[in-house]
Amino acid sequence: MADLVLYHSPGSRSERVRIALELSGLPYSIRIPTESERSAAAYRALHPLGQVPLLLVDGQPVIESAAQILTIADLAPGDALAPSVGTPERAQYYAWIIFGVATMEPTVNIWRHAQTETSRLDLIRCLTVVEDRLSGPWLLGERFTAADVLIGWGTGFCDRVGLLDGLPRCRAHAVRLSAMTT
Repeated sequence: MADLVLYHSPGSRSERVRIALELSGLPYSIRIPTESERSAAAYRALHPLGQVPLLLVDGQPVIESAAQILTIADLAPGDALAPSVGTPERAQYYAWIIFGVATMEPTVNIWRHAQTETSRLDLIRCLTVVEDRLSGPWLLGERFTAADVLIGWGTGFCDRVGLLDGLPRCRAHAVRLSAMTT
């Protein structure tokens, strides 16, 4: 079993990595580095930008929260957080992981920083794609995966700031994920 250490900052994107670890059933530890620790050469040798999250897997650094979540899903027992490799479900799982990082997260961040009508409409368009996908409780229907954790970070944020009006499946997704992790 891998030795997993998450360098974490509550309320940041590292929260979704913590949730993936929690739901994986894998043993792990958390460290919350101070700003000065993150600026130190030893930390920067592990994460060149001095950021969190940083996941150490048997002492080897994995940067970027999506890569960390994919790694955790691959290490989880059985197919707890990811469909089997080579299946159509695995391809959809990858698509939603990438959608979360490449489409949803930037759209959420643009809205957070600009809060213009254009950025709100772009975000609603993005959320509508998720809404349309959620024919069951999760992105892959009845099957919960790590993609739900990644997308759930966005739906959860949007729910907290009141952007899920008219998107009941997104809201239900955010609520279900929150119930699993509190």
